[in-house]
Amino acid sequence: MVLGIPLALTPNIGYYIMSVIYSNLTPVNRLIYLVTLMYAVVFATHVGPMWNMLSFMLTSPDAQWDFNIFISVLPLAYIPVALGLMLWKKKTGWVMSTIYLVNLCMATIYAALVGYRLGTSNPFLNSLFQVPPLSTSLMRALFYGALIFLLSKKEIRQAFRIDMRLFIICLGGMAVLTTIQWWNLLIR
Repeated sequence: MVLGIPLALTPNIGYYIMSVIYSNLTPVNRLIYLVTLMYAVVFATHVGPMWNMLSFMLTSPDAQWDFNIFISVLPLAYIPVALGLMLWKKKTGWVMSTIYLVNLCMATIYAALVGYRLGTSNPFLNSLFQVPPLSTSLMRALFYGALIFLLSKKEIRQAFRIDMRLFIICLGGMAVLTTIQWWNLLIR
């Protein structure tokens, strides 16, 4: 016995602990935890590329904080707050997560379209700026869309006490705002 767990289970201790926790959850809570875990993956994809810049900005005396740096670092504070509020089943956590994911999904699609159009029209620009393949961007958008779909399921909305009016305002409002943000690049 190690920490009260049979010795035969110690190599799979993580699996054992997760199965005990997971077996005591209702189906809605399982879905909420799944969405939260997938949303944590989104957070990890934001932290990874920004790690060098963030460590430079926090440790270097030459670092200068301006509005653009603040905007690029904002998701590093926003996403953990939304994750925590979602785990506590707060309405604000659902709203924050949905708004951010809709913005991310739409911006990914728009960036893929603009990058594809600029990359094919000007090979010089394509050599300067690494534009991800269109398929990669669309797979990312599909992942974000799947998270939005899971958050918009009726059981999840009921668990967070989200009515249809707030649901439409979050999805539609953010889609319109993101389109306005990208409009100049889309019509060129």
